[in-house]
Amino acid sequence: MKKIIFLLSIVAFLTPSCGDDFLELNPVSDAASSNFFKTAADIEVAVNGIYGELQSGAYYGNTWRVLLEYRSDNIDDGNTARNAGQDANINKFRESASNGALEGAWEAMYRTVSRANTVLNRIEEIEMEAGQKSLFRAEAHFLRALTYFNLVRLWGEVPLILEESQPEQVRETAKRNNVGEVYTKIEEDLNFAITNLPSRNSSGRGTKEAATIVLAKTLITQGKYAAAIPLLQNIDMTSLLPLSEVWDANNELNAEMIFVVRFRSDLSDESHGAWYNTNETPLVSNNLRQAYVDAGDVVRGPLIESNNDLGGDMIPLKFQEAPFGGGSYGLDYPVIRKSDAVLLLAEALNEEAYDADGEAFDLLNSVRSRAGLADLNAADLPDQDTFRDAIFEERRLEFALEGHRWFDLKRAGNAAEALAEVGVTFQPFQLLYPLPQSEIDAFQDETRFPQNPGYN
Repeated sequence: MKKIIFLLSIVAFLTPSCGDDFLELNPVSDAASSNFFKTAADIEVAVNGIYGELQSGAYYGNTWRVLLEYRSDNIDDGNTARNAGQDANINKFRESASNGALEGAWEAMYRTVSRANTVLNRIEEIEMEAGQKSLFRAEAHFLRALTYFNLVRLWGEVPLILEESQPEQVRETAKRNNVGEVYTKIEEDLNFAITNLPSRNSSGRGTKEAATIVLAKTLITQGKYAAAIPLLQNIDMTSLLPLSEVWDANNELNAEMIFVVRFRSDLSDESHGAWYNTNETPLVSNNLRQAYVDAGDVVRGPLIESNNDLGGDMIPLKFQEAPFGGGSYGLDYPVIRKSDAVLLLAEALNEEAYDADGEAFDLLNSVRSRAGLADLNAADLPDQDTFRDAIFEERRLEFALEGHRWFDLKRAGNAAEALAEVGVTFQPFQLLYPLPQSEIDAFQDETRFPQNPGYN
């Protein structure tokens, strides 16, 4: 049984607002919320509320994979009728600033930030055991950092809001902070989390290990490979599990899953719909299927294919589980797996210096071996460029449909080339999404809150 129960409905300030306030920041100065924060238990409920927002259908519950996988060469969605075409338009680079998926994701991510800010502001005045206070603070810092890392990669410059704020305060003072400022704060939050989170836990909550990997990925995204290497070398990368165990729906919190967003099929507020349901259209691209064929990968290839052997929807095998009823699913969303850290370290080592006999080859081959593929050596990958290509191809095969591909294409610098292979062309400005039009309209200040170039 899953151990995190999100009691969102009992805390007024944690409930998503239905208004059009800028950034969807929910005020906490009202009497109900002011009176709520009295005990450590109250703070725990509030911290659970941050995790709860990750479950939102506008975040990891659904839209995250649309923004990352539909945008890539892994998905081919031509169904302009479903969801008013918002997913298909993202897939074909035809989305406007009014796209509902973008608006929903922006609001969900800033609700996550708002909830974290509230915890960090209120916790100091609450009497509780020092270790417990440090843990709750660390969880809030970790989840805020993870969300800002997602925001900055999706939209570039974003408002960096670090305090509880009324909507009118945000309108008067907030601006789109430059990317460097956002990354600096992400790194600060993650360093605090690394110091104060437990190394591992059995509940799926944030850990030192998860925060370390996210910090390393933020550094790699910025090209700071040397700084990322010692962080990743502190992660235990031995004993990757057989893939049958990794995707065992009856053992979701296995050792491979470093950080997941937890769901429960039997609770409507904590379940999700079928991911990549192919009843309407074959969403998985033929290009992705061919990548497994070309690699001779008969272990991971079948994981992206669908069936309904469990009596539910037609969803990829890696996400297969028996539905609870009415299409309600509870499989956890894998945000960070151990193999992500393995391949990130191989990538960073290669970027620092190609080594024909080095650790990077061992790391890459450990992931390949788990999939039944032959080891690669210097004869196969004779230089830094060919090794880099092999890393990103391995990441595609390893993490297909898990929400990594678009960011990986951007980091590799070959997004245009990859999309051209599936018949999609786009302009360089489309490496970032447009800011939601609702936010542009609410702010009405082209100096402090301009639209991303190309979308005006």
